Amino acid sequence: GWFASLPPDLRVAPKGWGPVFGLVPFDPTFARVCQGVCLVTCVATVCGVWTRQAACVALVTGLYVCGLTQFFGKLNHFHHLFWFAALLAASPCGDALSFGRPNQPRPGPSRAYALPLRLTWVMIGALYFFPGFWKLWISGPEWAGGENLRFLMHEVWYYDYFRPFVRVDRYTALLALAGIGTIAFEIGFVFLILSRRTRWIAVASGVLFHISTDLFLNIKFHELLVCYVAFLD
Repeated sequence: GWFASLPPDLRVAPKGWGPVFGLVPFDPTFARVCQGVCLVTCVATVCGVWTRQAACVALVTGLYVCGLTQFFGKLNHFHHLFWFAALLAASPCGDALSFGRPNQPRPGPSRAYALPLRLTWVMIGALYFFPGFWKLWISGPEWAGGENLRFLMHEVWYYDYFRPFVRVDRYTALLALAGIGTIAFEIGFVFLILSRRTRWIAVASGVLFHISTDLFLNIKFHELLVCYVAFLD
């Protein structure tokens, strides 16, 4: 509602959204209603109340409500949540632990349940792969050398009024190791998760990566780290 009420002069169409930008309704009342519907249907999806129908409504209303925040010059990276919501809407996610299917026998193992989880893994891998690929393609030696990471830290610390508990920017060798490790992790994650033997390495590396970016860069992707439950049996 707050974003929808901001002056029209502050709105900026993201790249590719120009033709449909004028069709997006910026109405505070409508936005708040959609926000309430989204919250209710999210809870209904989690609890298994008309699960797939609720997931569909949560997806549509959530895209609109969270999409409003993207039209003011700063793009926020939570698109993966809607990828997963779309997977829930398209999968038989309400077949177990669901109030929408009372007295139904517990379903057995099936590819119908495995496939959405595997697609979730690949999507998480894609979230890492392309940032890593472009780091390597555009500024590979600079990124791996550690100086780029030092400058990035200084920029983030300056704008966020943030200081880590350890000034890692003073250790060039450690920054170089972190730079190389970041590229290796981001590019290699999607390949590591495909094997049962190496999947735990990918998951452990991802947890370490997100904790490190939080501690030293004040970059929080907790909403992605929570989605790691998809890797549990």
